[in-house]
Amino acid sequence: MRLLITILLAALVMACAPSQRIEIVPRVGEYRPVQENTIHQYSVRLANNMTAALQSIAPGAKVAVGTFLPPQSLTLKQMTPQQHQIALQLQESFITLYNQMGFSVVEYRTRNSIALRDGGDVMLSREVGQLAARHGIDFFVTGTMTPQQDAYVVNVRMINISNNEVVAAATDYLPNNVLTSADKVHMQNGHIERRAY
Repeated sequence: MRLLITILLAALVMACAPSQRIEIVPRVGEYRPVQENTIHQYSVRLANNMTAALQSIAPGAKVAVGTFLPPQSLTLKQMTPQQHQIALQLQESFITLYNQMGFSVVEYRTRNSIALRDGGDVMLSREVGQLAARHGIDFFVTGTMTPQQDAYVVNVRMINISNNEVVAAATDYLPNNVLTSADKVHMQNGHIERRAY
């Protein structure tokens, strides 16, 4: 009988207790999911497609990631500022993604020493004379981006440095407006632009 009364009292107390709803509020510096339709999200899709096609890479093989270029010229000189920004962000995203996937990623833009400047401490450079001579790279990831009417066709490939064989490749479309927000009105190049009413 005591057991029954104890169970009933416990149930009664729990039923009368106020229900608490715990709200999780992200703290500053805490991970937040990446918004959809960013260059990084498209890079994730490309990287996943490419690694799915990859046969095998020896453990410890070193991978480097290059800049994405227009296929006609293979140079950054004739790109618009937006195209240049997209090309460099694709490179940075692939460096991050392949590192997170467990590849041994080599940062070949590393300087021989850290440069202390007024604007900050710099370890990366695009000046050939400031870079280390050898990196022992086994595979190089690079790509092209071709402008279309509403999108860029992005082709990415992983090349075996020893024989120039393409060991994996993928293609996807990147919308032209990937760098702009979904706001109806925004400022671009010093002008107010309206997307919709």
